[in-house]
Amino acid sequence: MRANVFSHGHTYSAEVCVSSSELREVGFVIDFGDLKKIAKGWIDENWDHGLILNMADPLCDLLTVEHALIYKMPGLLEPTAENMAKILFDVVEKEVHKISPDINVEYVSIKETPTNTAVYRRDK
Repeated sequence: MRANVFSHGHTYSAEVCVSSSELREVGFVIDFGDLKKIAKGWIDENWDHGLILNMADPLCDLLTVEHALIYKMPGLLEPTAENMAKILFDVVEKEVHKISPDINVEYVSIKETPTNTAVYRRDK
């Protein structure tokens, strides 16, 4: 039996929720344009339109098709929506703290399908 690994996929969507005890001078926590550049920019560069694999997956070495986008999860993480939510949380948190250390990332959700969503939030 043969399988086409590129025929299976998801159209993920991500949601990022931020908060702060104080609003910035113009009346918001963070400019949504800045937040979008952080989250979407990272997603576009690291996950968009590609195959996301565990870096130990033997397919990483086998799939050397020219122009194929293969993204490897860090460490030995599996490319689950839960792991993806945590990774994106960590990326966004680091970048928004460069804008203001008072911005809190409350949660990141990754929607894998219309009925399957994983949410990551860090206990405080």
